[in-house]
Amino acid sequence: MLGLFCFNVALPHDEPRCTRMRRCAIAICMMAALAWPAVLVAGQGRQDDVRLDAPSPLAGAREIARRTQTPTTFDRMQRYVSGSGRQLAEQTVDIAQARFDVFVPRKPPPPRGYALLVWIPPQDAYRAPMDWMPTLEAHGMIYVSPREAGNEAIVFDRRMPLALHAAHGIAARYPVDPERVFVGGFSGGSRTALRVALAYPDVFRGALLNAGSDAIGSTRLTAPPADLMRLFQTTVRLAYVTGAHDLPNRRADAASQRSMQEFCVQQVHRHSMGSRGHATPDRRAFQKVLAWLDAPSPPPDHAALETCRKGLSERVHADLAQVRGLLDGGDLVAAGMALGDADQRWGGLAAPESVELARRIATGLAETR
Repeated sequence: MLGLFCFNVALPHDEPRCTRMRRCAIAICMMAALAWPAVLVAGQGRQDDVRLDAPSPLAGAREIARRTQTPTTFDRMQRYVSGSGRQLAEQTVDIAQARFDVFVPRKPPPPRGYALLVWIPPQDAYRAPMDWMPTLEAHGMIYVSPREAGNEAIVFDRRMPLALHAAHGIAARYPVDPERVFVGGFSGGSRTALRVALAYPDVFRGALLNAGSDAIGSTRLTAPPADLMRLFQTTVRLAYVTGAHDLPNRRADAASQRSMQEFCVQQVHRHSMGSRGHATPDRRAFQKVLAWLDAPSPPPDHAALETCRKGLSERVHADLAQVRGLLDGGDLVAAGMALGDADQRWGGLAAPESVELARRIATGLAETR
């Protein structure tokens, strides 16, 4: 390829052969120097099939369930496990067998450590676009993506744990700034990334959502426990980036963004990819979205936040009051249906009252049999 470049394009054909060969050698060296990542510090740059031997203590099955399931679902799980004498597996991924693709910048880490992007792939054969690497280098950002974590993998048993292991394992190996740790993904990987960001705002400070998202309160995305939801509202930045021609996912993004507004999430931004369809960002779009995601966060608008939170709390309590009224009136079936809707819609914001009501309904139904 380089030979064709030298002899057919770059060099005048009327030059002596020795001059042409010398210029060709110079051209080859220049192209090699510009190629990415052809000349990287040994042990850095792009690395495939990396093993990370520091598992995350937050990736246990019980902790993932506590953060991602509705409160009544988690309560039933806990009571079932306790009554059956079984134990949930502490870890569902054998970290010794897990492999990751990693990019580490050539330059030394910033004073507070590298930034980190954990990328959840849509399929097992996915590799990050090469034209992302200069942007990662410019931001001093490590990229890590788990293998065998595509859409066919189980979200709670593999995709989420691997994302957490990736973040923890990289931080154990390199200096990482905890205020610049992000998660992202493409398509189904983006939906999983949103689940991870919502459930773990104490780990991730932002999410790059590329052509895939869900609304909080839907069957796919449940609000976490109230303390984590409050943290998510103020500290997590959500960058949506979807092609203009990817209409199904643009509609999904719009619904997701409306739900974020409803749930008082303050830092949400929509990025355009022009005329692209269902695709990852090109170099320019990746630069723009990463620049916004990695910029210093503005201070929270406390007045707007408290007004929103008050209105949200009133809606949650109104739905639970309806359930309590049906229960007190003896209509256990209607109370159960109303509670199911409220539990899914409000998730951890409805606990612990939702759990108390669920137990009362279950007891009442058992007594009528």
